Amino acid sequence: MTRAFLALDLPDAACARLTAVARRAQLPPTARLLPAEALHLTLLFLGDQSDATLHDLHHALARLPMPVLHLQLTGLGSFTSQTLHADVAPDPTLAALEGAMRRAALKAGITLARRRFHPHVTIARFPAGTISPAALADTIARLGPPDPTPIPVTGFSLLESQLSPGGARYTRLASYPP
Repeated sequence: MTRAFLALDLPDAACARLTAVARRAQLPPTARLLPAEALHLTLLFLGDQSDATLHDLHHALARLPMPVLHLQLTGLGSFTSQTLHADVAPDPTLAALEGAMRRAALKAGITLARRRFHPHVTIARFPAGTISPAALADTIARLGPPDPTPIPVTGFSLLESQLSPGGARYTRLASYPP
């Protein structure tokens, strides 16, 4: 079984900008900053899947047209004081792509969790209880909004996520360029 997800590929320049934000944040030593090569925008978490299921999904994804997308970062945020992320502005084209991927996954036999799509790019993670919500809110306020320069997206990928004590490692299983 492979723990997999679908994500937008981000250009190197955007990853460098986001990594710089995380460094500038002066986060506690327990924070795990995500390296630039690990930054992505998750579109759909697939969970544990067999190779055969991922193979079927791959063929369906290869037929999906990749729309022209430019992401707009709108601010910084956190989920349950365990992440620091850059929020991405809602975009109907992005939502349509996520919906098309969802339909392809369902058709391939994947049972998906019912989650509201909240586009964001995680830039740091915190072990539970290592930073208070107030301290994280202060950090977010001090950093201010991220650079609003639009981020061109040039494709998406099917990725494997391997969990380890040092954090998740991602392996690209397939890429889908425009």
